[in-house]
Amino acid sequence: MQGPHSLGFIGTCVMGEPMCRNLAAHSGHPVLAWDPSPAPLERLRVQGVAVAASAAEVAASAATIFLCLPGGSQLGSLCENDLLPAARAAGYGGAYYPVIAKIVDRG
Repeated sequence: MQGPHSLGFIGTCVMGEPMCRNLAAHSGHPVLAWDPSPAPLERLRVQGVAVAASAAEVAASAATIFLCLPGGSQLGSLCENDLLPAARAAGYGGAYYPVIAKIVDRG
């Protein structure tokens, strides 16, 4: 799925699932998604979204990654443990640009 127009989506629960569905339906690009909860991923699979086995797979496969996470601690953990190591292993040299981020930390 890797390519200059492939999209990744991590965090497909209450807010992320409809956002990912809309992205897959209207972007014209393949979308690869991951979430620790399998239920939203199964619903998205029916909509044509590919399901990754891990966040690291999304990081290694998608040119652009959208995140919809519950808070800052989850974002930090995901970046440190999954996204950055996978991106480096895939040969991305070190330019990471967050485009839009809104974090509502609920605890």
